[in-house]
Amino acid sequence: MQKKRTRTDPRTVIRCGTEDNAKLAYLAMFRYAFGRETYMPSVVIEIIKANADTLTMQTLGLLDRDLTDEAKRYERLYKGKSSSNYGMDWDRRAWLAFHAWVKAEIAKKQKEADDAD
Repeated sequence: MQKKRTRTDPRTVIRCGTEDNAKLAYLAMFRYAFGRETYMPSVVIEIIKANADTLTMQTLGLLDRDLTDEAKRYERLYKGKSSSNYGMDWDRRAWLAFHAWVKAEIAKKQKEADDAD
C-alpha cells in the first residue's frame, strides 16, 4: 500500500511562484490534456483536484468556460461520433465528471465568500 503524503511534502506540492503563474500552469495542463486519448486527462484532472484549495474563482471560471464551450460544440457537431476534443468515450465521461466537480467548486467557493461577508 502506498503511503499517503501530506500537503507539505514537496513531492505533493506544485510550486508556481505566483498566483498568476499557478493559474496559467493549471490552464496549460488542462488545455494540453483536453482531447488527448492517453492517460494524461486522468493525471491532469487528479492534479487539479488535488490542488483545489489553490484554485481561484477566475481559474475555475476559465475551466468552466472551456468545458461548457466543448459541451456545446459536442452537441452541435460531434454527437454520436467518436472524435471531439473530449477524446474517446471514457475520456468524455471523465471530462464531464470533472466539469461537474468544477461547478461544485465554484458553488462552494462562492458560498464561502458569501458567508465571509
